[in-house]
Amino acid sequence: MVSSRVTRLGVSVLLSLVLSGGLGSAALGASLSISGTVTGPNGTTPLANIWVWDNSTGTNTDSSGHYSLAVLPGDYTVSFHDNSGTYINGCYDSNSPGSHFTTDQQNSCTPVAVTTSNVTGINVSMPEGVTISGTVTGPNGTTPLANINVNAHSDTFSTGTQTDSNGTYSITVLPNAAYTLQFNDNSGPHLSGCYIDSPPSHFTTDQNVCTPVPVGSSGASGINVSMPLGVTISGTVTGPDGATPLANINVNANSDTFNSWTNTGSDGTYSITVLPNAAYTVSFHDNSSTYVNGCYSSSAGSHFTTDQQNSCTPVAVTTSNVTGINVQMPEGVTISGTVYGPNGTTPLANIWVWDNSTGTNTDSNGAYSITVLPNAAYTVSFHDNSGAHVDGCYS
Repeated sequence: MVSSRVTRLGVSVLLSLVLSGGLGSAALGASLSISGTVTGPNGTTPLANIWVWDNSTGTNTDSSGHYSLAVLPGDYTVSFHDNSGTYINGCYDSNSPGSHFTTDQQNSCTPVAVTTSNVTGINVSMPEGVTISGTVTGPNGTTPLANINVNAHSDTFSTGTQTDSNGTYSITVLPNAAYTLQFNDNSGPHLSGCYIDSPPSHFTTDQNVCTPVPVGSSGASGINVSMPLGVTISGTVTGPDGATPLANINVNANSDTFNSWTNTGSDGTYSITVLPNAAYTVSFHDNSSTYVNGCYSSSAGSHFTTDQQNSCTPVAVTTSNVTGINVQMPEGVTISGTVYGPNGTTPLANIWVWDNSTGTNTDSNGAYSITVLPNAAYTVSFHDNSGAHVDGCYS
C-alpha cells in the first residue's frame, strides 16, 4: 500500500509539472531541441522527406530541408535516412569538414550533447548514391520471393533492404566499390547464401566463393539470384527439469560445407534450414549465460553434452526434415574476472578466455564471465586476439 501511494504521488507531481508549464516544463527539458538542415552533396540543395532519428524519436525534413527534434537533456546520435533511396544513409559527424556526415554508423557518429539549451546548426550534406538491383526467385527461377533480406558489404560500407512482393530489390550504395551481396530468407524455407558469377542460379551457400559485384558511377542492375530450398532440423530446448522452455538460446548447425543458426522462440522451439545430404553438429549457447553451453548428444536423458570437443553426435540429414532434436541444458555457475596488461592497471579488451569447454571475449573493461558446470576444476586460458600480448593461463 505504501509503495502504491508513493507511485501515485510521483505520477501526480509529474503531471502537475508538465501541465503547469513554466518552471516545471523547463525542469523536464520539454522545450529543448536539436535542429538543423539537410542538403545534398553540393551543400546547397535542400532535401525534403529525409527521416531524422535520435535513437528515441524522429521526424522528416520539410520542403526546405529543415528538421527539429524535441529532446530531453542527454547525448544523442543523430541519423539520417533517405526515404526515396537516392542518397546514402548515415549520421552526424563533427569530424567530417564540409558535410558533417558519415556513412560509417558503426564507428564514426559524433554524439550531440544537449544540456540546458537548444542545439542548433546540426547541418549535414548527404552524398548521392547509386543502386544495386535485381530479382530473387525460388529454385525454379520463376517464383518471386518476397521478404528476402538482401545485404551489400564493401570494405568501407554496408547496407541492406528486403525484396518486395515481386521479389525485386534495390540497394543504394556508395559508387566505385565492390560489394558482396548476401541473401537471407526470413521465413526459413530457402537457404541463405550470396551472389556468385556462375549461372544459372548465380547463388551459393559457400561464403568462401562469393563474387563481389563491381559498382561504378551508374550502379549495377540485373543482379538476380535463385535461392534453393533446404530441409530443417528442429526441436525444443528446455532447462534441466525437461519441462521449462528456454527462450533466446542460440542454436547453430555446422557441417563440413555449410552452417546456419537461429534462436529459440518463447516456447523453446527452434527450426534451422540446412543443406540436405549432410551431417550437422548442433550446438546450443545461452545468451543470458544462465545455462551451460554444449551440443546435441544421442545419449539418453538430456541429449546434451558440455564436451563439445569430443562428445557431440552429428545429426544426419537426407532429403527430409529432421525433427525431435530436443535437449535439456544444465544450469551453471560462473568463473569471472578481469584481464590486464603487464602493468596490472590497463584493462585488455577482446582477450579470448577459455576453460577447455567454453569461452568468451573480455569486454571493453577487460572483464569476462564464463558459465560452467559446478563442482569441478577448470584450467582458465587467455589468448590475445590481436597478438600483442603473450598467451597463457591462470596461475
